[in-house]
Amino acid sequence: GRTFNGVVKEKTDGSVVVLDPEGNEIFVAAEDIDEIVPNKKSVMPAGLLNELSLEDIASLFAFLNQQSPATVSRRVDR
Repeated sequence: GRTFNGVVKEKTDGSVVVLDPEGNEIFVAAEDIDEIVPNKKSVMPAGLLNELSLEDIASLFAFLNQQSPATVSRRVDR
């Protein structure tokens, strides 16, 4: 009879990890889940972009869409 709101962070064989809006991880056993329903509302806070110009918004989305190369650690012998 409990409801959790958040982002499904991880699904494993035995449980689901839900990240709630405060950043807490909630572990729920798979057998305790009746259903997982996608939220139809954005997780972005309302009015977040109100103070930005259209140019600023376009720049923000361009930045967020950039593909950065994968970082690979390697050993350097000296």
